Amino acid sequence: MKLKKFFFSLPVRIILTVLALLTVVFGAYLLANGYVKVPCFFYEITGLYCPGCGTGRAARDILALDFASAFSHNPLAVIFAPFLAYYAVKMLVFYLVGKDILPFFKLSIRLAVAIVASIFIFWILRNIPFFPFNLLAP
Repeated sequence: MKLKKFFFSLPVRIILTVLALLTVVFGAYLLANGYVKVPCFFYEITGLYCPGCGTGRAARDILALDFASAFSHNPLAVIFAPFLAYYAVKMLVFYLVGKDILPFFKLSIRLAVAIVASIFIFWILRNIPFFPFNLLAP
């Protein structure tokens, strides 16, 4: 109980938030300058592209503000990136402030099923080796 109280005290929350932000900035710097290569183990094992293949290159291109190139590496990652970034900021603010002050978009069951279905359809289509589906390959 004392450990939980310690981690939720304001000075510790500020320090951990600053460390988290510094870690993200340092990781973005490493990724943007090509020091980090993110391999796809699914591709290495099967020879097929997973829905996340090309996400590392897309993230590097987003950091360089080259959205067209990022979209060519992984369009799904570029579409979902703003939502994931907002959620990360929301959770960081929640931890720092101690209460949920940022609004969150509503996610119905129907929308969640549609998102999962679109990911599976994207996964299948990007592995079809014919035009125009081969354009989805990273």
